[in-house]
Amino acid sequence: MKKTLLILIFLSCIVMANNLPELGDYSSSKISENEEIFIGRQILFQVNQSDSIIRDIEISDYLDLLGKRLINASTDPAKKIEFFIVNDSSINAFAMLGGVIGVHSGLFLASNTESELASVISHEIAHINQKHISRFLAQQERASYQSTFLMAVALLLARSNPQLASTTMAGASAGSVQGALDFTRENEKEADRVGIQTLNNAGFDVRGARDFFTTLKKANQFSGGAAPAFLQTHPITSNRISDIEDRLKDYPYKQRLGNQTFHYVKGKLKALLGDKSNTKNILEENIKNKIYINEAGERFALAYIYLMDNEFTKSQEQIQWLFDNEQSNPMLSQLYINYLIKTNKVTEAKKLYIQNLNFFPI
Repeated sequence: MKKTLLILIFLSCIVMANNLPELGDYSSSKISENEEIFIGRQILFQVNQSDSIIRDIEISDYLDLLGKRLINASTDPAKKIEFFIVNDSSINAFAMLGGVIGVHSGLFLASNTESELASVISHEIAHINQKHISRFLAQQERASYQSTFLMAVALLLARSNPQLASTTMAGASAGSVQGALDFTRENEKEADRVGIQTLNNAGFDVRGARDFFTTLKKANQFSGGAAPAFLQTHPITSNRISDIEDRLKDYPYKQRLGNQTFHYVKGKLKALLGDKSNTKNILEENIKNKIYINEAGERFALAYIYLMDNEFTKSQEQIQWLFDNEQSNPMLSQLYINYLIKTNKVTEAKKLYIQNLNFFPI
């Protein structure tokens, strides 16, 4: 299932590229802004046709708001960048032409803090703002408009799923794209530098960039292959890590308040994805033995699973704990509204919904 999106994008775009106008040698020296926008829109069109995309409004809105916060703090605040979430357990994110960034659900679940997640997204925003992808494509020989379009799609495959890309690049100058499977060391170094500055400007803990590498190493050690996707598309060298450590010395430590919505989003993803019964058992054990990074996030996930399984009393107990111990939050209120609807308390649910529209304006 998780490969379906990438295969459909690649095959569909081959057909579309054959119908594009020939622009001669122009695109071999420069990819215009309009061409980038066109390619980005076509890729998004194919993305939106796939059932591999997570369309949950709360999760998508959270990613959009996080992305906008980082864009506003970046080197190009006016840049329009679109985000989408792929239902894929591997730890990865990837940037594309036309201002498009895909984030794997596995990246959300692996990140221990919002700053870790933000560090990866700010890194991808830097790749776009610094025009790393368009620079590569513009340098390719015989890069007609059609081949540039296909190459952009193939590069998407390479960035998101290297194993899949290696078998599907033949139609898009595979050798050239395979050679760019990884951004150059200079590109990665620049994206790290610019991304860390963006992270700081946006008010996040810049040490999230370093902490994410620690998280990634642990995932690669104990998981059966969740981490390699990021490692293959974002090569990590000792020099790169040392360079990041050196840059962090320029930023004095500041206490950052955590965003509870981040943990609720993680909790909802845990509830919606994977084996529900197994996840429920793990969450119950984690809470019982106090094995968690954020207790509220675990209880939020458990409340959701109980609700989906029609275990209303257990769900209500978890929701009540959250109301008693956590600050008000639109995701928590929406969870309670869902509980009221499923327990046939529609009038009460409607009343609370109207109250929340005033308390949490859209």
